[in-house]
Amino acid sequence: MLYFNETKVCCDMAQKEIITENDATALDLLTNENVTSVEVPYGTKKLRDCALYYLENLQSVTIPNTVESLGYRALGISKIERIYIPKSVKSLGEQCFASCSALKEVIFEDGVQIQTLPTQCFMSCTSLEEITIPNSVKTIGNRPFQGCSNLKTIKIDNTRENAPNGNWGVTPYPEIVYLR
Repeated sequence: MLYFNETKVCCDMAQKEIITENDATALDLLTNENVTSVEVPYGTKKLRDCALYYLENLQSVTIPNTVESLGYRALGISKIERIYIPKSVKSLGEQCFASCSALKEVIFEDGVQIQTLPTQCFMSCTSLEEITIPNSVKTIGNRPFQGCSNLKTIKIDNTRENAPNGNWGVTPYPEIVYLR
């Protein structure tokens, strides 16, 4: 189990190592192929850029409702199949979930405050077949679903008139369903 605390970037309790932001061994731990589960502790406000990037065997991430921001490539290149984004989250970084090839389900909690779906946010999430864009999203970045070759349906929790427009970056183009 890998987890974060307030004074350090991360801890690996199985190896009893504490890694600071400036520690040269941080990359070794963060590419540890034995890391399969991460529980971000309550009170954490931000997952920094590349916080859990390239944990290729990561299958499970729990994000508490104190997190407001997921940085650039924060969870990219992993085996997570499902992600629950709590309503406390206000922003996602570019390529936040890039190359999470096993990702099948993205759940935005009702009331989520995300206003922009950033550039290549879900790039190469090849197992993703359907996603619902929350009502709070007003702007679509460039090609948020580029390389999502199995994406068949994008549901937008809004009316056609008020829905965000953009280049979804998907070929073939998925069905767009307006929920209001």
